[in-house]
Amino acid sequence: MRYHFRAFSLLELLVALALLATITAIAYAALTSVQRSNERARGELTRLKELQVGMHVLADDLSMVVRRSVAEGYDTTRGAFVGYEASFEFSRAGALDPGRELSATLSRVAYRLKAGRLMRRSRFAMDSANESANDAAFTTEQVQISGIQTLGVRYMGKSGEWSSHWDGVDVALPRAVELVLTVRDIGDLRRLILVDAR
Repeated sequence: MRYHFRAFSLLELLVALALLATITAIAYAALTSVQRSNERARGELTRLKELQVGMHVLADDLSMVVRRSVAEGYDTTRGAFVGYEASFEFSRAGALDPGRELSATLSRVAYRLKAGRLMRRSRFAMDSANESANDAAFTTEQVQISGIQTLGVRYMGKSGEWSSHWDGVDVALPRAVELVLTVRDIGDLRRLILVDAR
């Protein structure tokens, strides 16, 4: 008995290779798309984490505000809380250190917009020898949130009225601080934070 084997023709092999190449190209495009989406999602998650952590630190700071004015020189004082349209500073109780319990130290904390970043500045020396040394006395400066296009701040008074400035006369504190951030790739974010004076 004779067996007859039939081989593939050249045309059939070329069609099979063309189909394999097409399927491979489609699979590669799909894999590349998934990989790009994954990288974009990671970037967005990192961005959201930065926003959440930055806002958490800010809210934590404002929950620790104390009614303590600071001396600037021999005859000038600065209120416990002083605020402007895009920056504010205040006296804060305790140390911001998640690994430790609340300490008895006081610090002066300031937030301002600098080159598209919300900066947190702090110092432990509450009083300064002269008015010009006040700004230089801040010892640490950290980026809290980056990619900010605009920052607007408003302050709520005792009777519920809003103001774009808080002069901090004596030890008066606002009831709340409202921040409106325009963040790149996200848009406007509005956050209302109650000031919990100690």
